Amino acid sequence: MTKHLAVFEKNQYFGLNFFSKAFINLLFYYFVRLSMKKLLLFLVCCYATSAVYAQKLELGGTVSLLTKENFEAYSKPLFTSMGQSFNSNLWTTAVHEDRFKIGLDFSFMAMLIPESQKNYTAALPSHFSNPQIARTAYNKNGVETVQPSTVEQPTFYGSTPTTVYSIPQDQNGNYTYQSIGGNAEFPSGNGLNAVLGIPAVQIMMDLPSRTHVRLRVVPVPSIDDDMNVFYGMISVGHQFNQYIDPLKDSTLGISLNAAYSLFSITNVIDANALAIGINASKKLNEYFTVFGGIQYEDFSGTFTYVRKDVTPNEASSNTPYDEVRENLYTNNGVLNIDPRNGTYMVNNKDNRKPVVADISTFSNIRIVAGGEVHLKALQLHAQVAYLSQFMFSGGFSVWFN
Repeated sequence: MTKHLAVFEKNQYFGLNFFSKAFINLLFYYFVRLSMKKLLLFLVCCYATSAVYAQKLELGGTVSLLTKENFEAYSKPLFTSMGQSFNSNLWTTAVHEDRFKIGLDFSFMAMLIPESQKNYTAALPSHFSNPQIARTAYNKNGVETVQPSTVEQPTFYGSTPTTVYSIPQDQNGNYTYQSIGGNAEFPSGNGLNAVLGIPAVQIMMDLPSRTHVRLRVVPVPSIDDDMNVFYGMISVGHQFNQYIDPLKDSTLGISLNAAYSLFSITNVIDANALAIGINASKKLNEYFTVFGGIQYEDFSGTFTYVRKDVTPNEASSNTPYDEVRENLYTNNGVLNIDPRNGTYMVNNKDNRKPVVADISTFSNIRIVAGGEVHLKALQLHAQVAYLSQFMFSGGFSVWFN
């Protein structure tokens, strides 16, 4: 299973049990089988020791010890990359023919990860700033901080995490490792400066009235016990300078564009992307066209998972976050502690409430500049886009009539 899909994190190997079958099929739909490791980064579930049971995604390792708030911050740059991919290559030239024609477009992209998206500010348990409950501290770059309320940690694209150490201050047994937990541990990132986007294969149509439509539909049915993957997109552009006499020029095009995407994985991801913009192009000669535009876009939804089993009483299982402790070790409001030795007893996975994290993006405004080469029925295109993650993309289109 993991011979197909694997990621390395600081020399630690972890498999992608859930997505192995699903995204091999997805890639075949896209006719792409290269850079699989980086491609799968966009599909979120390459966290340590992930698995699936009863149509639920289970995340393990230190990722499972993140609160919902910290998980959203940790994964936001990753979802930003995904959203940018979905909202890319929606248009090139703004000159559309006043007749029906159909073709295919194949596009590829890459993004640069800014330093600002390699770290986030993690919230710590409220008692970490109270020395009467626990003595807490962390050391970062040789500087020690005591009784912190927050700490900077790596995102999915970052590198090395910082452990915040905690020693409960026992006051007649009120504050113990069993009652308030111990150290706060965080997942490491993958140390990436750039990633590949999700390739796009789309049907293109020019319609009478100089309207341009693009469609992407990728269903992958019956994946791992009836879990389905679906990705669909529709984009519509209309050349409106045809209505303005001073701008009526067969080599000039100005279009309004709108696009909407849906991406879902049963019981795991339910997300959508929206893009609205304007673009213009100028045909310089028979072979070359330049184009540019500006676009507002968004990407939102939910990502649902269940925290994976953590071996009781190992260092990382003694989490100080009430939210995580209650989810992993509490059953019907009662903390599962073995009466024989006072150690934690992991809650049955069926009793753990799923974590429903919000999906959001850093990127809302896209400014694009690019060019297109015309070789009869074949067209080559390339562009750069300014967003929160600077983007390069290119590809080719083939028209059939």
